[in-house]
Amino acid sequence: MNNKIELLVSANWSKTNWDLSWQPVIDLNELLPKVGESYEITLQDSEADDTKNGIHYLLWLPPHSELNGLDDRPIEILKAHVVEVELLEDEWIQKGTMSGRERKYIAKIIRIQKLIEILSQLKITKDKCFKDYFNHLERSTIHYYVWDHYLYLTQSAEYVKNEFLFKESEQGYLLVFINSWVSYSYKSEICKVELNKQQNKFIQSLLKHWNKLTPNIQIFVDEDQVQGALYY
Repeated sequence: MNNKIELLVSANWSKTNWDLSWQPVIDLNELLPKVGESYEITLQDSEADDTKNGIHYLLWLPPHSELNGLDDRPIEILKAHVVEVELLEDEWIQKGTMSGRERKYIAKIIRIQKLIEILSQLKITKDKCFKDYFNHLERSTIHYYVWDHYLYLTQSAEYVKNEFLFKESEQGYLLVFINSWVSYSYKSEICKVELNKQQNKFIQSLLKHWNKLTPNIQIFVDEDQVQGALYY
């Protein structure tokens, strides 16, 4: 059993179904990539530099959250999927370091699973000090959103964006998802990290001193549907 699953996050899946991504309500089975089919995707910056041919796990988010971040619709993380693919390197679109890097790949879809359902495949660990992400609170903006048994927390500063998903347990919080972007570098993983007493107190202190998110108005959609992306 794994401790974590590392994800590539810069693929921009909405580009593979662009027109459909803007419909008011979309069935997930229409929107998600199809097992056995191949798609042309692009990876950005550090992921473009470091990703070689082979099997990889990619994050798939509903179109609005992929394009705008999860702050608008935090609950959409429950409809995020992990796409297991075989990647074949293609061509560089741009390679300049000042404006970022972008590279094409051919992605053959092997398997697709809901992000939340993958948690059952991971074992609980206690060896991650997520507090390291919050070394410069005075220069950060932190927001959070709580629903059911979940807590979404986001930290942003210049050239930095960290997103965390926590799930309540009997002992406190489990950290189950990290999505981090620092300058031109990405880091994302699904995990199952049990917070200790000190870490739980730290989280509670953040919730007292920072702002609760107010998600944008959403229309009702079924479990197997998502609301389409909106322009801003």
